[in-house]
Amino acid sequence: MNIIQITEEGLKDKNWNLEEKAKYIYHISCEYFTYDTRYYFANKNLKEELRERKLDLENVEDNRVVCTSHAREVCIPLLKLIGIDGTVIDANTHGKVEFYLNQESYIMDATGVLDFMRVKLKRNTMGFYPENRKREYTNADNLYVKKIDQNIGYIQENYFMIEKNFCKTEDDITTKMHCIQEFLKNQKNIVSYYDAMKTISYLEQYLFEYFDYEKINEIELFQDLQGNWDIEKVFFIEERLKTTYFLLKEVENSYIFQEISEEQANQEIKTHQGWNRKSLFR
Repeated sequence: MNIIQITEEGLKDKNWNLEEKAKYIYHISCEYFTYDTRYYFANKNLKEELRERKLDLENVEDNRVVCTSHAREVCIPLLKLIGIDGTVIDANTHGKVEFYLNQESYIMDATGVLDFMRVKLKRNTMGFYPENRKREYTNADNLYVKKIDQNIGYIQENYFMIEKNFCKTEDDITTKMHCIQEFLKNQKNIVSYYDAMKTISYLEQYLFEYFDYEKINEIELFQDLQGNWDIEKVFFIEERLKTTYFLLKEVENSYIFQEISEEQANQEIKTHQGWNRKSLFR
């Protein structure tokens, strides 16, 4: 995948100002990349390796990044295409990009605000803003920012909103999880485990009532097989007289999300590591 070529083609013959071009580049950096979930579970050496990983944007074979590698290896080279010099700031805590437009400091910070998922769903972004006007730029009702996103073709008229008939809030949790499963099937841009995981969390906030959270437990699991990582999440739902299990699993740079049996859930727990894995054992 040649990100440089994709970006240059998108910018070609566009009568956009520099802010619009920078916003377009930010969207590209979120649309074609995803967060590397290994970082959550990695030891000190692997964390360092993931932070320092180099990328060839003309030949991207692995699109997983963490905050510093996304800032340094993706955002800054793409900004240079439009003549903007960016700088990685806060690299030792949470790396993000700072650049200047009309002598005003702007920030690009996709990983800290889930913009990988938000951009793929065509929602308003939270990680692109002038440093002193963050609240203004991250407001979905800001007409100025919405106009930018319309001009660069990111949205037609409005940002993505869940349809009212998507699922009923009075349904049981298992039914809601099946609604989420069906939703993900129809989202062609959500192809990575991380983006699927964050989409599920987003939909849970929309669908779940307060008492629903008392009935569901989510167990994050991983297995490092000599560098070949197996990462997944088991959803454990207890409702009245039935118990239901769902599995979200990373599979060959994609994912599966499906209902599974209790036996399979327990097998996943026994063969993987994870800080709260024992909460599923009977």
